[in-house]
Amino acid sequence: MDINKLNRRLNILGYSVCVRNMIQRSHLMMEYLLKRFWGKVINSGSVSEGSLLDGSDTDAMEVVNGLTVNEDNENNGSYGHSPQYGDLTPIYISRNECRLGYCRLKVNNNELNYLFKDPTWKVPDLSMNKVDISKLIKRNNNACFILSKLFRENILPSGYTFGKQKESTFTSNGPATTYANVDTVKCLKINQWPDEAIKWRTRKRTNNWPSKVTLDSLEKDVSCYVVPVGSKSSRDQDMEWRISFTEIERHLIWSMNDTQFKCFVLLKALNKQYLKDIISSYHIKNVALWLCEECSKTDWRSELLVDCVQKGLLKLAEYVELGFLPHYIIPENNLFLDKSHTEIEEATKLINAVLENLDIKVNSLTNLLYQDVESQIASLYSDNIIRLQKYNSLEQSHSLIEYSKRCCIPLAFNFNLNFDCESVCKDIEKDFGKDGEEISPCIRLAFTTLELRECHQTDWEIDKYITKILKLKEFDYLTVPLTCAIIYSEYEMFSEVRNHLLPKLEDNSDKYYITPCNLFPCSTICLKSGTIKEYLPSIPSSIGRHNLLTDFNLNWHERDNIPHPLKLQIYLLGPRENIRCNPLILSLYLLYFSAFNLKLHVEMDLIQVVFKTALSIPDEYFHMMDYVHLNLFGYLMYISGDITLAFSYFAKSFLSEPVLKNAAIYHMAIMINDILQK
Repeated sequence: MDINKLNRRLNILGYSVCVRNMIQRSHLMMEYLLKRFWGKVINSGSVSEGSLLDGSDTDAMEVVNGLTVNEDNENNGSYGHSPQYGDLTPIYISRNECRLGYCRLKVNNNELNYLFKDPTWKVPDLSMNKVDISKLIKRNNNACFILSKLFRENILPSGYTFGKQKESTFTSNGPATTYANVDTVKCLKINQWPDEAIKWRTRKRTNNWPSKVTLDSLEKDVSCYVVPVGSKSSRDQDMEWRISFTEIERHLIWSMNDTQFKCFVLLKALNKQYLKDIISSYHIKNVALWLCEECSKTDWRSELLVDCVQKGLLKLAEYVELGFLPHYIIPENNLFLDKSHTEIEEATKLINAVLENLDIKVNSLTNLLYQDVESQIASLYSDNIIRLQKYNSLEQSHSLIEYSKRCCIPLAFNFNLNFDCESVCKDIEKDFGKDGEEISPCIRLAFTTLELRECHQTDWEIDKYITKILKLKEFDYLTVPLTCAIIYSEYEMFSEVRNHLLPKLEDNSDKYYITPCNLFPCSTICLKSGTIKEYLPSIPSSIGRHNLLTDFNLNWHERDNIPHPLKLQIYLLGPRENIRCNPLILSLYLLYFSAFNLKLHVEMDLIQVVFKTALSIPDEYFHMMDYVHLNLFGYLMYISGDITLAFSYFAKSFLSEPVLKNAAIYHMAIMINDILQK
């Protein structure tokens, strides 16, 4: 096997330490803002680790505000109500009769009345519903225990609702609530590292992994949690909670060197493709962590990548044969305890099959992100030298993708005006340096638009806030003027929409369009004609913000302040999803709608030509929100009277995304009803 080619391919696909570090910074900034404005959320799993595979889900842990869990210090005389927790009685870990890695959450029976002043429980970030505390508690002698099963059934992640909608919009997956491929877990923070984590922190290591610097940083900055799920082998699993080291594990993945990380990714990919889900991704993570700790630094050289993967598979095979996979933090905890003899035998057979043809299996992986990009590039570019030049631009392409994601982070927040915007911007710039400076304009934009929504919204006040928005440092070419145009369109100030967008779209130069939605998300768009000039272009070493286009992000909390077709679409998608629009498409929609209301028919015809061109993107430029773009054009044709063309584009949209949450089906139903009424 050509190891250099394998390493290069993994770099191209975004599995390099450089890209992983960018992803790490993005997630830490997002969590920083979440904690500042709402509450702590930990993005866990492959998305935040940078080890995302095709078809992977997104995992998130929402930390309940106002409740902390503590080690049981009853024997040390400190058990009992402590004023430092305000009106809340501390909750204590009890490991009696629990399997390793699990616990019960205990509250002193005598202090139950102090748990909450109100007889019903309302923690601010759980839901708008109050929960009767007695429904979550089981009394046992002199103690009360919070039941994990009842907690899961009564406490939903933010953005969900109770009642009939519960069954139809999401499902339970262990401790998680799953919706739209996002697994969300409500968890409680442990106030200090539990005994298991302290023991792991101080155990003897021979290869300096993790390093002392990493371990010291973890103990200082990272917490442990309990999640509401018990051991499957326990008779009292509905009472038990699992001790979670997710944040520690994520930081350990981030601390891997390039070869360690690529080995982890390849082990995950091989497992997912060839081991038939008998071995979970969490099993693979623990194997990879043990491998990093037990192998010397000299083993982790780039030319030995496949050898490292082989060592990982052999280690997995050894654990399978023993029927014992030690948890990385709690080695006495067997992660294979619930595996049947049949599953163990099948896993052994499948691992051996992979080991026998490891080179072939690695080369034939099909679940790596963008795994077919090489064949696509080969079909587009016959000249190998040109192809190589395109490849050389990909690291910067990944950097720009991450920049695009970061610009959307603050715009997704429903900020509270009680917070000091400038203080937040200064803090994030101080804590994250250049990365923070890149997204602080987005924070200011989000605050300013919220201020506008909260004011009386007279013409004078609208202009005042538009002026404030226009003074912001532009973080790409269209976001600021497009924000202004949406505001003016909302208040039917259509001439102002044209004044803000027409000069921008008259620019005949090519703009670099960066979006996380595309297969390989960099192309050039001519705004004046709507044409895409190049696929996977060679990117200059430095791109000015005025030459960048990024997707325009629309969120649930903005649903009543966005154009009608998008409002309908976002209501259908629900509060856990947002809409990313091609900024040119959205600009053309607003311009056409304004020209229609101002009866500028010649301008409408000109815009329609550009709009059609922008929508006629070849397959390789596929955008995951393409169906929304088609709906925007269909709606414009509908209001301007071209029913045939409108129906055609709605039909294209529905063929592209044939689900009930596609607004196209409702637009078509409205059109059919209009025709029948006539």
